[in-house]
Amino acid sequence: MDCTDLYLKINHNLQENIQASLSSSHYTLFANANAFIDDYGLWQKWIAEKYGIEIFSLALSEYETALLFAVQSLYKQAFSSLRAYLEHTLFGIQLTTNLLQYLNWKQDAQDVYWSQIVDLDSGLFSSNYTSAFFSELCASSKLILDLAKRVYRECSQFTHGNYSAWEVIKYPPVYDEKAFVKFLDEAESIKYIIEYSFFIRFIKEIPEEKITDFESQIRESLGHLKEVTDYLSMINEDEK
Repeated sequence: MDCTDLYLKINHNLQENIQASLSSSHYTLFANANAFIDDYGLWQKWIAEKYGIEIFSLALSEYETALLFAVQSLYKQAFSSLRAYLEHTLFGIQLTTNLLQYLNWKQDAQDVYWSQIVDLDSGLFSSNYTSAFFSELCASSKLILDLAKRVYRECSQFTHGNYSAWEVIKYPPVYDEKAFVKFLDEAESIKYIIEYSFFIRFIKEIPEEKITDFESQIRESLGHLKEVTDYLSMINEDEK
C-alpha cells in the first residue's frame, strides 16, 4: 500500500473511533473531563504570575494530549499522557516549595521522582507538608495519598506495557467501551487529586478578592469536605 494511502486509512479509522467515543453514553463524562482544561488553566495562570514555574503548561499539554488519544481509542498513549499530567502537576507544586529544586530542575540537575512526591515524611500528602500549608485537611491527606498511588499504578500498567494493559490494546485501534470508561474514571480521580493539591498549597496565598475565580471549581470537587467549605464561607464573610 502506498505510504500516503496507508496513513489516510489510519486517519479515517481514528475519525471513526472519535465518532464512536463521542456518540457513546459516556459523552457527558468526557465533556466534563474536557471542561477541566479551563479550570486547570486558571490555576496555571495564577501560579505562573506568582512563581513563574513553566512545568504546569507542560502538564496541561499532557492532559489535552491524553484526552485526544483517548477519544481516538489510542489507550496506551492516553494513559501514559494521563500519568505524565499527574506527575508533572504534583512535581510543579513541589517545586514551588523549594527554590533550590526549581533552579536545579531548570539546569537539568533535578529529575522528577514519584517516590519523593508521595514520600510519607516530606511528600505532598505527608502530615508535615499538609500541616504547613493547610493543617485543617491533615485528616484526609492519607486518603488522597492512597488514591494518588493507586491511580499512578493503574496508569503505569500502560506505560510499562504490563500484560493486563495489552489486553485492551488493538491494532488497528478500535473503540473499547471498558477502556474508555476506565480512562474517564482515572481522569476524574486525578482531577480530584489535583484540585485537592492546588487547594492545600495555594489557597491561603491567593488574595481573598481572587478566590471567587476558583470557588466554583473548588466547591464542585471538594465541596464534600467541611474544612474546605468552612474556609470558603469564612472568606465570603470577610468580604462582606
